[in-house]
Amino acid sequence: MAEAYANLHSFHDSGEPTDVHHGRPQVTFRKRRENENAAEVGHTQDADNANATDAIEIIVYFPDNTGVQVKVKDGQNIEAGELFEVVKEVMGFPDVAREVFSLWLVSDLLELQLRPNHVPFKLVCYWEELLEKYTTAPEEHIQRDEPVILFKRNVFCPRASDKTLNSTELLRYLYSEAKKNILIGRYPLGQEECDSQAGIQAVITKKEKKEEFSEDSTFGTAPFFKSRLNDFLPPHFCRRHWIYKTRENPERRLAEKYSTASKDCRSLSLNELYLRYLELCHKQPYYGSAFFRGQAEHPTKGILSKYLSTKDDPVYVAINIDGAFIIDMDDFALLIGFYYENLSWRFVEVSQNANNPNPNCLPCLFLQFPSEDRPNETKLLQIFSREAFLMDNLIEACVVLKRATGSTRNPDDCRTINGKGSLAETFNRLALMTFSGDGKKMLRSTVRRPKQIPTTAEPSASHSVQLP
Repeated sequence: MAEAYANLHSFHDSGEPTDVHHGRPQVTFRKRRENENAAEVGHTQDADNANATDAIEIIVYFPDNTGVQVKVKDGQNIEAGELFEVVKEVMGFPDVAREVFSLWLVSDLLELQLRPNHVPFKLVCYWEELLEKYTTAPEEHIQRDEPVILFKRNVFCPRASDKTLNSTELLRYLYSEAKKNILIGRYPLGQEECDSQAGIQAVITKKEKKEEFSEDSTFGTAPFFKSRLNDFLPPHFCRRHWIYKTRENPERRLAEKYSTASKDCRSLSLNELYLRYLELCHKQPYYGSAFFRGQAEHPTKGILSKYLSTKDDPVYVAINIDGAFIIDMDDFALLIGFYYENLSWRFVEVSQNANNPNPNCLPCLFLQFPSEDRPNETKLLQIFSREAFLMDNLIEACVVLKRATGSTRNPDDCRTINGKGSLAETFNRLALMTFSGDGKKMLRSTVRRPKQIPTTAEPSASHSVQLP
């Protein structure tokens, strides 16, 4: 363990910049089928007067479930940077889109933000190999998985850049992406915050779809929300009270929040409404993150702790330009977060036995941070994940970028972020190791071997991949 402690990377380490990008897009390659209905695609455009013999059609999707279809000459070899420029030109996006957005290759099992020199078609050809390397999905799910190209937020873009946008389309994409992350639990907001966001969302929905809801007298009422709860709230906040506390039922809460939001936002334009919705999201430390799935050990306590095996909790490791944040996937709660200025890390690969290799053994990522109550001590958190190597690459890329731009935080703003409750309560939910200033391990904490994947594990709903 002394070696692991000594070789942890730190924000303050020196090093050459590495060309690493992380993300996830959606891309669909195809030749036009006869009589095919492409009504869901908002735009169709031929690029460079491509003729039908050597051109393929590529659909690039947007976070608001719309898309653009372009016919590209020599599409099998087009690079992501070139395709981005084609989409930008066809859609008439301003130049700032290059900074805020990127193309991602996305499927149910894997997410990949493309570098400008990546060739999407070639990556699709190797998609199964990527799934086998970076996911724990069974073979039948891997064979059915198909990626698409998605135009979405660049993981390396600082959140302040969002406010520089004045394009309604681009702001709608940011709003749609943030809304989805709230609804699926990646942004673990509290109930009051989710209700408030849902109220603003309802105001936006009515403004976007004036014709559809202009004659609907029930819009914004409890009956209206009752049949659409999943469109406005994450599932864990949609539970209803059948006998007691009926006033706390989600449809009534949403009706009240909509009434408040409609009054407060009465004079706001659609662009201002999008920014109002994003305002709360920008305050969350994990905003704009790439999300990885992992496992963190949950400490066993009590008299029988010596005899009971420890269990692992499924977690998201959310990584953005500011830091790394651990989110409980079962309780939808932020457990702990670290800004890079106070974080050291190390990736540990699985050591395979040549005589008995185990392909299901998980590598791990160590995250080390200072103890706030004892300045001479540090804490070490161990995350098990098939994607640990990718997390390591993304953290390094973000740290290199921050060094290059000089965008470091004030030391007073770099304290460890805890979720609900005190840091002590957070530590009780995570198995942490404690070290003294000279690197000696303290307390009765252990570093476990990389954990094997449970044989009954379900396929991940989404995985984020960083190509080296």
